[in-house]
Amino acid sequence: MKNGLRGILLMISTFSLQASPSGWTPEAGAKLHEVIEAGAGKKNTAFFDLDNTVLCRDIGHATLAVMVRDGMLTPERIRKLASPLQIQSGGTDVRPEDGVFAYYEQLLRATSRYPNSTTSDVGYAWLVQLLQGLSVQEIMEATRRAYQDGMGIQDLKKNQTTFLPVEREKSVQVEAPFFYPEMVTLIATLLEKDYVVRIVSASNVWTVRWLMLHALNPLLRKQGKGLTLSPENIIGIGTVMQEEKGGLKQDEALVRTDSMYAKLEGARVLAQLRVTPLLTFPISAYEGKAMHIRRVTDTPPYFVAGDSQNDYAMLGLATHRLYIARLDSPDIVKTSMEIIRRDNAAAPGSSPWIIQPTLTKKYAGFVADPKSLPLEIKEKVVDSLRDIGYTDFHTQVKSIEPG
Repeated sequence: MKNGLRGILLMISTFSLQASPSGWTPEAGAKLHEVIEAGAGKKNTAFFDLDNTVLCRDIGHATLAVMVRDGMLTPERIRKLASPLQIQSGGTDVRPEDGVFAYYEQLLRATSRYPNSTTSDVGYAWLVQLLQGLSVQEIMEATRRAYQDGMGIQDLKKNQTTFLPVEREKSVQVEAPFFYPEMVTLIATLLEKDYVVRIVSASNVWTVRWLMLHALNPLLRKQGKGLTLSPENIIGIGTVMQEEKGGLKQDEALVRTDSMYAKLEGARVLAQLRVTPLLTFPISAYEGKAMHIRRVTDTPPYFVAGDSQNDYAMLGLATHRLYIARLDSPDIVKTSMEIIRRDNAAAPGSSPWIIQPTLTKKYAGFVADPKSLPLEIKEKVVDSLRDIGYTDFHTQVKSIEPG
């Protein structure tokens, strides 16, 4: 990487790539630089969650929104999948006719392992199974329409939230996803310094790979030596695919043996590969993420980055752990910080954790200095800020104090 770009990584307080109004906190940036330099040139492994870690917001949700909007996924599909015709959780009943999004979100709540959580391996697997009958080409095209050339990046400059409208389900609001500029530079830096980088996501594998090939890799090429991620280093939830003549194929084998498929090229062939409800294992969620890591490396990963309970298992394997703390998701931050504190207490000394706060809605992006946030945001995220260690906000956010 050119000296100027390396300098940007070192100048943590001004790290911005000219697109982001924020950057790494001084503490996170300094620790990250130290960790990267210590492991450089040794073929160390680095694993990243995708949604809300490398990507601001969720490409899986965005693609679902587009599929619902365009009539690709309907309540009738839920019934065909032999799903429960009623899900009760938190005193609320949801049925397929209430809408695909409403049903999916209720399924996540009903099957979550953590209180107030919106992550669930059961829900993630179900959503991929719901794609049965669609072709790989159709999923790719829906992902393209959901990403919209990273349109959400405008929210960094305008302090707004760009939504993908879902006319069929009026109450649904899905934020337009974009890549955190800081994470793009981090991955580019790791690649330059001879790390082996992989993405491990609970979104469907075809959406994740399209996003890597057509969005993340072009961003990486613009930096330093232009190194990119390989298709086989992208892990997501998949199912067995069926060819037009009836043959069955699996992503893990095809991506290593068929270069056209690995690059998601050849529209005619991809249009004939259709998703079945037969999941392939392990599922890349929760412990399944850790299982995938163990399948591709014999040693503990040097570095892992994640943002939620879904990532705890793989984070726990790593020598160094980057936690992306979504301040506007206080329940996730609270639960995550309880685990991090227990982890640190069990092994006193140098903590393996690096904590970087972010926002995903209004004022989306990395938060370099939480004290500089506008008052309207501080009031909404003050509990998260205190959970991650910023304890002096009681003197600055008067309106949230008792009395």
